[in-house]
Amino acid sequence: FHANASKAGNILLAARLVSILLCSLLGLTIAWWTRSAFGPGAALLALALVSFDPTITAHGRYALNAVPATLFTFVTFIVWAAYCKKPTVRRLLCAGLAFGLALATTFFSLLFLPAFVVIHLIGAWQNHQPVVSSRLLVSVVVITVVGMIIVGLVYALPTYGHAVRPDGLAQAVVERPFFVSLIKLLDH
Repeated sequence: FHANASKAGNILLAARLVSILLCSLLGLTIAWWTRSAFGPGAALLALALVSFDPTITAHGRYALNAVPATLFTFVTFIVWAAYCKKPTVRRLLCAGLAFGLALATTFFSLLFLPAFVVIHLIGAWQNHQPVVSSRLLVSVVVITVVGMIIVGLVYALPTYGHAVRPDGLAQAVVERPFFVSLIKLLDH
């Protein structure tokens, strides 16, 4: 990284721009959800609280996983709660997608699985509905499988073509035309 001093600033700028974009998306997501749940005044207040939160302002411009983890955690629980309120396959798959992104950001998200069960049970109790344990089990299995597929894609796509050999770290990119042309394009 530092040996390539001419491009280090550009690399940092790109990483920080992604973090700033995700931080902005977090604020907009919180405002959007708060507006749909509590109205525009509460949404403005929530956006102000997020915008001036010291943790968000401190970490929002650095390429760390705190802000993406917060964003994907929030989205995961929003979509899961929406699924519990009105179960559809689309909402379940969206919850799995959000859970996969949260899991790819931090593996601490595995602890969401018991929380999914608790939220489902609370939603069934509030709506005076019987708890169908088979539906709950299938829902948790589906969200887990979809989440693991997303994690696999997130980690597999950037590392496609990289290999490790017994004699140490292998060539950076396997001789495939796509990767060779991509490297030539990036080197110029």
